Amino acid sequence: MSAILHLLPFFEAVARLGSFTRAANQLGVTPPAVSQNIQALESRLGVRLFNRTSRSVRLSEEGQRFYHSVAPAMRDIGIAADDLQARQATPSGQLRITLPQLAASLLVMPLLGEFQARYPDIQLELCTDDRFAELVPNNFDAGIRMHAMLQKEMIAVPLDRGQRRVLIAAPGYLAARGTRNGRNSCASITACATAFPAVVNWSPGF
Repeated sequence: MSAILHLLPFFEAVARLGSFTRAANQLGVTPPAVSQNIQALESRLGVRLFNRTSRSVRLSEEGQRFYHSVAPAMRDIGIAADDLQARQATPSGQLRITLPQLAASLLVMPLLGEFQARYPDIQLELCTDDRFAELVPNNFDAGIRMHAMLQKEMIAVPLDRGQRRVLIAAPGYLAARGTRNGRNSCASITACATAFPAVVNWSPGF
């Protein structure tokens, strides 16, 4: 069956237009090329599909039966191809993204309004999870990760120029414990922090 699929557009065009020349013009090939492909199709099917004269080309009885079976499928294929091309021109469909809560708050939420206005046909699903779920097994299209969490062979695009980390303290804490100056002096402080699993080599910057 696959051996004749590439020949069907030639058959459909000649049957619909009733002319090798008009079919060739529509397909962007020469009339001899159309004729050769029709002959190849007839040879592989073992039947004559067209009755040819010097002035006309008409479907044979077998050709009419074959055309009525093939034409709807050819139209469906054309519609499917046009729909696919239209979707490529205008992004649409569902987009599932996994990301930590911090990234959602800092990077994504401020841009949601602009994104929805620019891509109204995209259904965006944001799954905030600080456990960093794997993309493929969980059916995610993309994910936002810190550099230390990139999986092997993952294609990454930087979203910002880096986040600066700072330590803050209440005035009462500083009054009781004193002001710290420098990285080494922070080793003994009491602090509340957000822990991200498997994030390594983090150190406060000053």
